[in-house]
Amino acid sequence: MRVLIDGHNAMAALRVGGKTHEAKRRNLLRRAAEVAPQAILFFDARRAPGGGMDAMSELGVSVRYCRGREADAAIL
Repeated sequence: MRVLIDGHNAMAALRVGGKTHEAKRRNLLRRAAEVAPQAILFFDARRAPGGGMDAMSELGVSVRYCRGREADAAIL
């Protein structure tokens, strides 16, 4: 089953720990890979990693960076 997740909302709701934003993002990806490997995580792109890719797979989880709109809008 596909699960669509707003990454920043999930980090806050689940109180994902990490010293930096990137550490929190990676910790969320690890958790998603454990419980919902078919998940697609959407992130607002303000803090997207360099390289300019809008979609990728990390730790087996699909990740989408929403550069032109917010993650909420992309999920809808």
